[in-house]
Amino acid sequence: APATASAARAGRGLVAGKLAEAKGLPWLLDAFAQVAAARGSFTLHVAGEGQGPEAMSLRARMAKLAHRVRYHGRLEQPALAELMRRCAVFVLPSLYEGLPLVLVEARACGCRLVATDLPGIRERLLPALGDDLTLVTPPRLVNADQPVREDLPAFTERLAAALADALDDGPVEPGDDALTPFTWRAVFARVEAAWERVLGVADRESPP
Repeated sequence: APATASAARAGRGLVAGKLAEAKGLPWLLDAFAQVAAARGSFTLHVAGEGQGPEAMSLRARMAKLAHRVRYHGRLEQPALAELMRRCAVFVLPSLYEGLPLVLVEARACGCRLVATDLPGIRERLLPALGDDLTLVTPPRLVNADQPVREDLPAFTERLAAALADALDDGPVEPGDDALTPFTWRAVFARVEAAWERVLGVADRESPP
């Protein structure tokens, strides 16, 4: 049964988030086209929504790739989780992020992960997720949020290579020890320890 489930997920990638350049979707679509041309059997699922010219342009691009790209629009959490469980790879090609817990959610559903090499991801998620997470160097940014245009072809190539490798490796076993640091029990323990440190300092500093 596990082998059958893994085979059913093969060749399916997923990206979820706002339809915007800041989320890296234009270059993921370019990378997807490269990988799909080489593999012949690769479907990219896109979940999310957006407004304005960028979103309209991206929806038009996806419509031209409708035989290979499945656009789902905005999904509620249960539906997104079910889609994650049907895909082999989850991709987060954002140009900037804080701490994207969607990577943890996708890993819990058994997705192998590809994401841009951003500080929050490298420092907070990579130590736990290890080899199940491949980091891709993003393009340089100017004015805090604009990619350097000459960096984009190489960024696309790196995305394509990481995506192809992740598809070859296939999905992972859902819900194992790698996710222990992200359980509610573990989070509560860290919050409790922080409060105990704060209260301990307060007790030591309070006058007799």
